[in-house]
Amino acid sequence: MNMNALKEIISDLVDKEKTSTIKNHGYAHSDHEALALLREEICEAQSEIKLITIWEVALKQSVYRDECHQYSKLVNEIKQKAINGACELIQVAAMCDKFKESREVRESGESE
Repeated sequence: MNMNALKEIISDLVDKEKTSTIKNHGYAHSDHEALALLREEICEAQSEIKLITIWEVALKQSVYRDECHQYSKLVNEIKQKAINGACELIQVAAMCDKFKESREVRESGESE
């Protein structure tokens, strides 16, 4: 799969996530609330990246020590954290769209 095809799939997931979060939680009532939601998702994504780094260091140490019995477990941990991180980053992108859409909805309501 090429990068453009992957981006298209991810963009669809972002849109579905945004739609779901608006359906379940409504629009952000203010820019401050929208920012807080966005920051929460960014923090969660950063946490997953930190865990990937920790597991990568453990894998590197196992490779240097020829502890091949550890490789599968460590690689699986990195993979799972990468999947979790990808999900969090999709939520970051969805919160960006929710931020913009919430603002548009508030502005259209204020102009009536």
